[in-house]
This record gives sequence, structure tokens and C-alpha cells, in this order.
Amino acid sequence: MTISRWDPLRDMIALHEAMNRLVNESFGRPGTIAPAAPALRIAVDVYETDEAILILAALPGVAEDDVHLSATPEALTISVQTRRDEDLDAARPLLRERGAGAAERTIMLPPGLDTEAIDARLERGVLRVRLPKGDALRRRQVPVRFGPPQA
Repeated sequence: MTISRWDPLRDMIALHEAMNRLVNESFGRPGTIAPAAPALRIAVDVYETDEAILILAALPGVAEDDVHLSATPEALTISVQTRRDEDLDAARPLLRERGAGAAERTIMLPPGLDTEAIDARLERGVLRVRLPKGDALRRRQVPVRFGPPQA
């Protein structure tokens, strides 16, 4: 049995090489097998004005027929379906970041919105949804009077 000195640098190099292999296999370098495309995710921004709640959803590459909205007084649900490019089925992917398939996103709504008067438009890959506020939610100016209180 031979005695060898412990070399911490050798262990660190081995760890570094193992981490490089893990990253290369996970994120796909040219010449390696590309990982599966990530799940489709609907990114949204929600804004409030005095008159309405505005929801903007990023839906790049989604056709108008593949977008579906459903609303209840409590929530708005956006459902989409994206399709793979069938003409690329024979090609070997090197990197795939665009997801394909079905996705759904539900946004909880404050009470008092007029869900019967929703306006939704899909323009240049952005879905714009306008939910008008009911009278109970609208801000109104309260006049301030000057002088002694009236009895």
C-alpha cells in the first residue's frame, strides 16, 4: 500500500470538470443532444387605471384561433395552444427554447369589475384585455367646501 499526499487542487479540478459536463448536457452545446423545449409560460403585466384593469399577456407566435379567454367575477383565465413547426421535424435541434403545447394562466380579479364588458385584442403577439371597473370601484372626486359646518 502506497501513501499519497492529499491534493485539494486535484479534487477541485475534478469538481470543475463535473460541473462543466453537467452544464453542457443541460443547456446543449453544439454537437451535443439538445434538451427538450421548456414548458410554455404566459407572462403577464397587470395595470390599473381609474376606469379599468388592464392585462397584457405576451403570446408570441400564437394564432388568434388558439387564444381562449374565460371570466368569472373572481378570475380571468387565458388559455393558449402553440404548435411546433412541422417543416422542421426532420432537422436536428441544437438549441430549443421556445415551448410548444397548451398553457393556461389564471389572474385573480378584485370584486366589482364588469366582466360582461371585457374587451380583448391580440396585436403583434401581445394580448390586451380591458376589464372595466364597476361604479363601486371607480375613484371619484369629493368636493371640499370651505366655511363653517352647516347644521
